[in-house]
Amino acid sequence: LLAAMALVGGAAFQRFVLLPAARQNPQEFSPTIAAAMRGKELGPYIDVLEDPEGELTFIEVQSPAIAPRFARSRKTDLGFGLTRSAYWLRFTVRAQATTPTHWLLELGYPPLDDVRLFVPRAGGYELRQTGDHLAFRQRDIVHRNYVFDLVQEPGSATYYMRVQSTGSLSLPLRAWSAQGFIEHLGKEYPPLWI
Repeated sequence: LLAAMALVGGAAFQRFVLLPAARQNPQEFSPTIAAAMRGKELGPYIDVLEDPEGELTFIEVQSPAIAPRFARSRKTDLGFGLTRSAYWLRFTVRAQATTPTHWLLELGYPPLDDVRLFVPRAGGYELRQTGDHLAFRQRDIVHRNYVFDLVQEPGSATYYMRVQSTGSLSLPLRAWSAQGFIEHLGKEYPPLWI
């Protein structure tokens, strides 16, 4: 708990907007997320692609031949049951401020074997990999769920996530401000101490 607070405390927070993929109606999927984000559910704003063989690469899912196969999820929490398929998720965020926007992305289901987040950076993407087969200390934030510490530059950018597991595949994704996440921890952990 203290490690998480130390990592996320004291940063300046602003607003960002979730946008759909370009082929969707922007008015239908453009909620504004305030600086005090408290677990904004992202499921309805995510495009999903099933990879039954688990062989598609990051370059391939962005290609004109495969990218159109992503389908919009309308669910709050994405769940695919017991499957050996890999699933690719795609979503776009846009910072409304003129300075970088700090935010947290939580994947709230710990027993996932392989989680890869492709974070947009100038000139390409940064890969952040985690999962229950990797060392706990490799996580951005020390927490039982997977919490990615992100900075969104002004303008829009598209994030990708690839998830594969031998067990059940549940993908509840939520966006937080650091303040909102710390307040959530204050409510979530005390009952576990009893």
